[in-house]
Amino acid sequence: MLWLNAALAFAITMLILSMVTSVFVETIHRLWGLRERGLYLMLGHFFDRIVAPYIKTRGLNPDGLKKEFIDLMTVNRSPSGVAGSEKLDAALTKDLSSNSDDLDKKLYSKRWSGRRLSKLDVNEFMSRLGGSATFGGIVRDAIIQSGLPDPELALHDIATKFEAFGDEASVFFQRRARLVSVAAALVVSVSIYVHPYELFNSYLTNPDTALAIIARQDEVMKQYSTTVAAEASGQSPNSVIEKQVVDELKASLENAKTAAADATKTLQDAGAPVGWTNGRWEEFWRAMSDPNASKADWGQSLQTLFWLVIGGLLVGLGGPFWYDMVKSLTNIRSLFGGATSTAGTSAQTAGDGSGPSTPPQTPVEHFNAAAAGRDATSGINQSDDEAPVG
Repeated sequence: MLWLNAALAFAITMLILSMVTSVFVETIHRLWGLRERGLYLMLGHFFDRIVAPYIKTRGLNPDGLKKEFIDLMTVNRSPSGVAGSEKLDAALTKDLSSNSDDLDKKLYSKRWSGRRLSKLDVNEFMSRLGGSATFGGIVRDAIIQSGLPDPELALHDIATKFEAFGDEASVFFQRRARLVSVAAALVVSVSIYVHPYELFNSYLTNPDTALAIIARQDEVMKQYSTTVAAEASGQSPNSVIEKQVVDELKASLENAKTAAADATKTLQDAGAPVGWTNGRWEEFWRAMSDPNASKADWGQSLQTLFWLVIGGLLVGLGGPFWYDMVKSLTNIRSLFGGATSTAGTSAQTAGDGSGPSTPPQTPVEHFNAAAAGRDATSGINQSDDEAPVG
């Protein structure tokens, strides 16, 4: 039972630290706009392979329309994220056919990426496509002129291929996300001294410490489920004032630091040997700061660094891995009568992205509804969807 308790306490510790890593990863994604860039890249490939052939049937050059297509599909139409509140009025009244990058010039607007979407489901894509006189009109006219017995099959094909492109692109971005997660986990491990050998040995030789960590299991599991549900719910509302943008960026960084500090304190209060102490720092730095350091000192420093890297790699396995590990160890522990309570609530996942139960529901219905709406307002010089504000 000592080994089982130590293993469970260790898994709970890794789950706590993986949630800290997730905060850092989310901050990195937001600061560098990695999700927005990923969507932009995927739409570019989709345009080249699927949309461009339709444009060529009209004798037009698709290269000149590629950026306009991506802008149409990625722009946040709120509008929001304007670089400077003094430009808001101008943004709402400016020539809508101008370059959509005009409002993305300032540093914080670029880093914040509030002007661009980070995800786009198939229904929203087909709605934007159908609402576009340029692209939706070209696609619809080409399909009609082809003489297909069931024109909607071609629309189904576009929707199906969009989903396939998204699924294939997600494989690449998931791998990149894992790499970012491992890098962030290494930073967390070194920053707060996550030494897996010392951790497990402490839980094994000090049963009270292991039980203190296990006592927090329900709380940690609930917190993880809440975090997953929050991530699945989408982005927080965007602001339109640069000061608010700056504050949000600062808050993201502050939340990451706070999460690391809170996790360290939680584990230290339970008796877990995490966090740098004066003794640990002096022992680790002794060889590097002393030109006459002995081989033993160098060996000790390198050994500590090795274990911190291993700790980072373990944390980098991610929350889902350690969440499942905690549940598995809890079930095994319950067979021996050692578990008093478990957090049986599974982590919530993202919804299916569907809209209301009333039509339109399918991607083709979204396309046709948007096209009908565009036709109904054909007297207007230009649709808002057709020339996004930013």
